[in-house]
Amino acid sequence: MNKRKRPQPPHSVEAEQSVLGGLMLDNDRWDDVATQISAQDFFISAHRTIYSHMQTLIEQGNPIDLITLSESLEQQERLEQVGGFAYLAELSKNTPSAANIIPYAQYISSYGELRQLLLLGNELSDMAGQPRNNVADVLAFAEQKLFAIAQSHQDGGLTDISACFDNVLAGIAQRYEAERGSLSGTPSGLEQLDALTCGFQPADLIIAAARPSVGKTAFALTLCVNALMRLPTQPVQIYSMEMSAEQLLLRLVSLLGRVSQTRLRSGDLSDDDWQQIGISANILMTEWKDRLLIDDSGILTPSILRSRARRSLRQYGLPSLIVIDYLQLMRSGGAETAIRRSRRSRARLRR
Repeated sequence: MNKRKRPQPPHSVEAEQSVLGGLMLDNDRWDDVATQISAQDFFISAHRTIYSHMQTLIEQGNPIDLITLSESLEQQERLEQVGGFAYLAELSKNTPSAANIIPYAQYISSYGELRQLLLLGNELSDMAGQPRNNVADVLAFAEQKLFAIAQSHQDGGLTDISACFDNVLAGIAQRYEAERGSLSGTPSGLEQLDALTCGFQPADLIIAAARPSVGKTAFALTLCVNALMRLPTQPVQIYSMEMSAEQLLLRLVSLLGRVSQTRLRSGDLSDDDWQQIGISANILMTEWKDRLLIDDSGILTPSILRSRARRSLRQYGLPSLIVIDYLQLMRSGGAETAIRRSRRSRARLRR
């Protein structure tokens, strides 16, 4: 009985050879190729080695040709491992032109991403097969890896202003035609702050910094309340690493109903207090039931937070505001000071 051959991961030997041969023919195409692929995108080990040495030559300001490339490989005793001088000559000889080098590089990039997906699938299969692994951790790992692969596939780089200037003019015109005094971003509800910022703008990362116990959480909840009231179709996401959802809701009942937190905690409530609590409860459970979203799991990294925020976006829609309370409690891996942790968290959240 013949055993079925296990299929090889996606790759194209011909595309890899054509890119390497094309670079030897036309060194000027290096910058175009290097923005598409890296050495790790090559499937054949010898091709990864050759491409890495090409990169070293370019970085040193040297040309890529049969002589310089073979010398570079020989100095590190890698020439014979990649097939010797004869194989390098074959790469150059069998590539008549570098005209199609970019499409070939794109093939290599795509195949590399498919192999990453296969590897991720195997990793997830192994993780899922371990009963001790936490499901949430496995899902977060999967989302993080998938996001990284998707990000690597996105086009980027410098562009001339013509690609985005039309959007700038359209935005100016839209704000000019809008009602005088209206805000272009999410309102804070604080007139002086909104006058300075025109509301919190999309993709803004805003840090509310102050000494402990001076009202940072109260300020953040005030922003949430005003966003929910003034933008009635959009949700607000709150990620709390210090307080539970119940504690936050108690604060919101106090804020909305103007009932002292002390009286709410002690139970020393008047009839008027109960009336205000009922009004607060109606707002929270009727108007904001599917719009005020709280995650009080307490242990978050920037990558997990991004994953959960994207998942919430798909389920509930685009949020007007995402609040994190508070930044220095966010884990970013490894032992580090609170200041370094805060800096690293800010950098990762901006992505």
